[in-house]
Amino acid sequence: MKPSPQASLFDDPPQQPPASDLLRIEQGSAALNPAQRSFNRLTQQLARARLMLEQWRLMQQRVRERVLAEMVPGTEALAALQRQLIEQLDGLLTHPPAGIKLTRRRRDALIEFLLARIEDSVGEGEDEALDDLYRHYSGIGLSERRQADQELELQFAEQMASDLYGDDVVADHSAESVEELLRHVQARMDDRFEAEQREREARADERKKKRRPSPAELKREQAAQAASVSLREIYRKLVSSLHPDRESDLDERARKTGLMQQINKAYQDNDLLTLLTLQMEVEQINASTLAALPTERLQHYNQVLREQLRTLQDELSAQAQQLEDQLGAHRYEQILQPKDAERLFERQLRELRQLQAQFKSTIAALANPHLRSAEIDAIAVAMSRR
Repeated sequence: MKPSPQASLFDDPPQQPPASDLLRIEQGSAALNPAQRSFNRLTQQLARARLMLEQWRLMQQRVRERVLAEMVPGTEALAALQRQLIEQLDGLLTHPPAGIKLTRRRRDALIEFLLARIEDSVGEGEDEALDDLYRHYSGIGLSERRQADQELELQFAEQMASDLYGDDVVADHSAESVEELLRHVQARMDDRFEAEQREREARADERKKKRRPSPAELKREQAAQAASVSLREIYRKLVSSLHPDRESDLDERARKTGLMQQINKAYQDNDLLTLLTLQMEVEQINASTLAALPTERLQHYNQVLREQLRTLQDELSAQAQQLEDQLGAHRYEQILQPKDAERLFERQLRELRQLQAQFKSTIAALANPHLRSAEIDAIAVAMSRR
């Protein structure tokens, strides 16, 4: 049955936020000055970043829904096919059908193929029946094989970490897997970095005490303080105008309560864009007010907007990383745009369905007396190439 086509994850993209239109200084008879041009550019960049963040969040939700609706059932169906194939291979090896001669080469290939299918089928949890079957054909239990492989990998990782970072980094660890060892090494490296950082900061503080701040440092500090004051002034104006306790009308009080929640959150997040937008919505300011702002005040605003943009860009990077983790992306499968996640998910789903088709084909061929011999030979050839 052909799967029904999936709707694009962007069938209903979020609407363009109005901030870039509301918070724009229009050019009048005189050209915009540098601070005004920076203000327009920053508000536009923030509007785009907010839209992109909304698209990332929408993508995360939709991928999560499709994983549950398609990937999980598909993975369960694949596991059932693997189990069916394992039982079929065991039957062929235990009771070869009439007319099938299992030469040493054929038998070894089928056993190798069977063991590989068991390894793929059994995850971190244990399956006693499959473990017994694995032991029957290999002479060692699957859990024991994995333990032996894990110990070899751990020894190799220990040596690599010791060569790269020094013996002290891997000393006295209690890791039982490569993943645990990597976490131990990372923790030791973090401790080392933090100690070095504290030492550098202590030396820098000592040097700083011995000299006066430079004019540039003083200017930056004063600008940061002025930006904070500007943000606080906008907040206070909004609060004084919209505080719900001063409102007797119940509907108006409810409206102002909602606005106050937005104002408090925006102030807490240093979200100047939202505070200015709210000022325009309640008509505390308008386009003319923005155009008439002194250059120094605009520069303070621009500093807050730049910091807000950096915060949003960090959030965008975090959203992309979360999607990479959610989809199990490899290092060479970077998700740089929401549509990259859609393509990766579709590819993974396509590969899953291809695997299902391959197992179904193998099961059908091994069950068909006219195709069985050729399929066994094809398996032998494939195993010889591993």
